[in-house]
This record gives sequence, structure tokens and C-alpha cells, in this order.
Amino acid sequence: MASRAHAGPQKIPGKALTEAQAGYIAGFFDGEGSVIFSKARNGYPRFTMCQRTTEVLERIQDMLGYGNLHFDTRDGGGVMAKLTINRREHKLHFLQYILPYAIVKREKLERAREWLA
Repeated sequence: MASRAHAGPQKIPGKALTEAQAGYIAGFFDGEGSVIFSKARNGYPRFTMCQRTTEVLERIQDMLGYGNLHFDTRDGGGVMAKLTINRREHKLHFLQYILPYAIVKREKLERAREWLA
């Protein structure tokens, strides 16, 4: 029977954040983010942040090292940018850094952490 090769250390799912970065993202998420528990997926939490300009979301995506940036055209011709965090390991990373600084969304983020554990 062949033995499996050692896979080495597990890859970190995102970048390490400074306290300032984590606090900034938490504050932005408190104001412009949402935690939605999907009924279709047995309560699976979805994390999103929306903004009319893309610069802030692009910077947050760069700080985190993950997230999908989408653009929706509005009826008035404007564009709404949305950053979503989809993968379970990315959500856990996000919670690890952001939860200590969250205020408004703290309860929902704690529920999401319990669901993902």
C-alpha cells in the first residue's frame, strides 16, 4: 500500500490583517455590509458589502486577499458594486479578524460563526 505524501502546512485562506485594517473593514461592514441566512441553503450565511463606488470594495478585497466583486446597473444608470465572500474558509477568516471590532452586525456575525463551526 502506497503512503500519501505529506501535504505540508495548511495554506492560510486570506491575508493577515493589521488591527487598523480589521477595524476599518469591520466599521465599513457595520454600515454597508449584510449577513443573510439563506432559507434555500438551510440557513447558510452569506456575507456581502455594497457601495456605489468600487474603490473602497477593491481595497477591502485586496486587504483580505479574497472575495468576488460584482457590478449591477441601476435603473437610473448608476452602478452598484457588491463584494461577496462565498467560501466557508474565507468567511471563517473574515470572522476571525472582523468580529472583535463589529458593533452593529455583531449578533448576526456571531450567529454566522456558530453556523459555520
